[in-house]
Amino acid sequence: MPKPANSRPTIPRGDSLPQLPGFFRHLTESDFTFDNLLELFPDTTLTGRDSSRQAAYRLSASESGKRAHQLARLWLLREPLSRPDWDSLLGCDVVEQGLELGLINGTLRTHLEACFDVQPAVGDLFLTDPKFRHTWESDKHGVYYLGSDSYALAYTVPRQEIEDTLDLFSGSGIHAVLAASHSRRVVGVDINPRAVSMGYANAALNQKTNICTFLQGNLFQPVNGRKFDLITANPPFVPTPDQDLALYRSGGESGELLTAEVLEKLHLYLKPGGMLAMVTNYPVFQDRGILEHHRSLLGEPERFGIALLHSYTFPREMYIQMHLAPTGDPVKDAKDQQRWLESYHRQKIKAWVSASSFSATSLRGKPGRFEKTM
Repeated sequence: MPKPANSRPTIPRGDSLPQLPGFFRHLTESDFTFDNLLELFPDTTLTGRDSSRQAAYRLSASESGKRAHQLARLWLLREPLSRPDWDSLLGCDVVEQGLELGLINGTLRTHLEACFDVQPAVGDLFLTDPKFRHTWESDKHGVYYLGSDSYALAYTVPRQEIEDTLDLFSGSGIHAVLAASHSRRVVGVDINPRAVSMGYANAALNQKTNICTFLQGNLFQPVNGRKFDLITANPPFVPTPDQDLALYRSGGESGELLTAEVLEKLHLYLKPGGMLAMVTNYPVFQDRGILEHHRSLLGEPERFGIALLHSYTFPREMYIQMHLAPTGDPVKDAKDQQRWLESYHRQKIKAWVSASSFSATSLRGKPGRFEKTM
């Protein structure tokens, strides 16, 4: 029985998981790639697609002659279409399977609608909760869609053959699944049980279930006592005095509540010669340098070489505008912005660096020091 439209869709699991690659074959056979899909979002990019421009995106997709763009109407724009339109795009049997798997919402009166987003990344496909939101996500337990930070980490992680990978804050499981292409064993950890289910679904979708395991828990707790060659992390990093954001967003008042804990305990979980690859936004302080600050967060700093890559630096005011959604009440919005500014001022933060990649390499043999930023 389909769930009501305002309830959270159930992620496929159990006996349904092996059916996912076959169901989504229409995407893999239609050049549903990142570069191809960018053509639909020339002014915002795929990761920056904006719900306010949804009508324009849908019109461009409907006018396109490319099959991948037609399928984007279903799996990226989640356009409600009639059953005959769905049947025309996928075939009647495939649509029936999607309804049975809970991937398609059949509760609308005259139309069908995808329950999830599907995005390509580094040759694989990933199921996530939708970027264009539903009311059920107000409970804060939605799974993060693939954002620019997701792709930044995906493209900067070294891909040499290794034994063991740990993916912290695993979310959709993207970094765990990608690591399965070059790791013998991969463990993804997330505090959100819905993310654990999504990780298993994406491992099945990309036929990596024999390599990937997903565990619910806080940070390193589920893997206590184990060590890894590679640790990937895309933690919540939005610096905010408000703590009612989605689980995958808030990084505490400084934005570093969780990243600091990862760095403090890193030496306990990384093998000699191993690497942490982490994407985060980090603060630019008035009274200390970026490398100096990050080294101070490491539990045993003499064991590590560190490197920082960044793409954009945002002034405080611009960063607040990016992350503090307007409510429609100008007075309340002004007060909220003032609270955020006062919080940053109190912490001596003058700017934020966004879409960043931080790596820490555990040095072999005699302790040394390597630092670099670019």
